[in-house]
Amino acid sequence: MAEVESNLTIGMADITIDGTSVPRQADAAVFSAEPVIQEVDLYLVPAYDRIIEGWTVSTTVVVDEYSLEYYQMALGGMEEDETGFTDGKGMKSLRKEAKEVVIHPRDMGDDTSLDITIFKAVPTGAFERTFGKEVAGYEITLTGLHKTGDPKQAGNYFRIGEPVVDDGGSGATTTTQSTGTKKTTKTEK
Repeated sequence: MAEVESNLTIGMADITIDGTSVPRQADAAVFSAEPVIQEVDLYLVPAYDRIIEGWTVSTTVVVDEYSLEYYQMALGGMEEDETGFTDGKGMKSLRKEAKEVVIHPRDMGDDTSLDITIFKAVPTGAFERTFGKEVAGYEITLTGLHKTGDPKQAGNYFRIGEPVVDDGGSGATTTTQSTGTKKTTKTEK
């Protein structure tokens, strides 16, 4: 009987938080994007239209590798000291700690055309660490924040497709094409 080689990976992803790889997945990673919709009534006509006020965007990944660095990915607002970290101050804004999350389906190889990018994400899930005989994992849940504060501007929460590198405000963006070698630059007005 001939041996068949298969390198097909189903459902797994390479996930980075601000360029740092998330630990080994122990279960499925889930991306969720749900529009926040407001119903619009027109005088005596109910439900005349609906508008999108924003988005609720999150990703949850279950991992099974343990380290202080990985724990910090799961916990928001932490404060570091010489030997570890502790819970941070109350009433602290997490916006300054928001990081870009990139989810790359592993079965796509070098093709980034289906990558998912959450532009500004903060850890929001509960951290639970189980100590038992079985291999235990924990969840890293990251929730997207509005990027610009301008609701009339598109591209504030997430992008599905080729990653785009923002140059910091001049309007020029660089998109890496799925071949991995070609780059194009476009200017948005």
